[in-house]
Amino acid sequence: IEFRNVVFSYEQEKSVLRGISMQIRPKEVVALVGKSGSGKTTITKLLLRNYDPESGEILVDGVNIKRYKISDYKRRIAIVSQNVEIFNRSILENIRFARPTATRREVIAAARRAHAHQFVMEFPKGYDTVVGEKGIRLSGGQKQRVSIARALLRDPDIYIFDEATSSLDTEAEQYIQKSIFSIAGQKTTIIVAHRLSTIRKEDLIIVMDNGEIK
Repeated sequence: IEFRNVVFSYEQEKSVLRGISMQIRPKEVVALVGKSGSGKTTITKLLLRNYDPESGEILVDGVNIKRYKISDYKRRIAIVSQNVEIFNRSILENIRFARPTATRREVIAAARRAHAHQFVMEFPKGYDTVVGEKGIRLSGGQKQRVSIARALLRDPDIYIFDEATSSLDTEAEQYIQKSIFSIAGQKTTIIVAHRLSTIRKEDLIIVMDNGEIK
């Protein structure tokens, strides 16, 4: 992944990113850190092509991401954020949402890697447990682990964890960290964080401040 002198603003004449240039090598684990409003999440939104830069360019595998077919490109990235979308379906269906053709065995394998299998099996119906509207039967940490299992099942080239542990207690955060680092060294991983405890094992830490890399 390469950003070349990327400039972006949500409002005219108020730049959120000012000349961002950086390189992330394949299979690196990279942290984006900085206070709220420093531009961390905006970088991920541009990488996801939710927005396009005003100037500069973003490349993946040496190709400007605007040249990829957007549906194919988005299949190469999975994001886990602090706001997890959970449906009023079974746990199995919630994980399988990432890849509807996945077998039950593949779903369970992804849940094991996400450290979700144990809590799932504590429900009398296991993976067939219906979790209720917005996942009301699950705790915040459990929802996050379902979301990570979903991302693992998708098996993309790039993982983005955007403040994925920011609203969790210490125990839940530790489970999520184990899940995140189960893919370390296997796929390119970007972790947006404000807690230093979340970023102890990265290959690279990028510190953002006021739209610039410091």
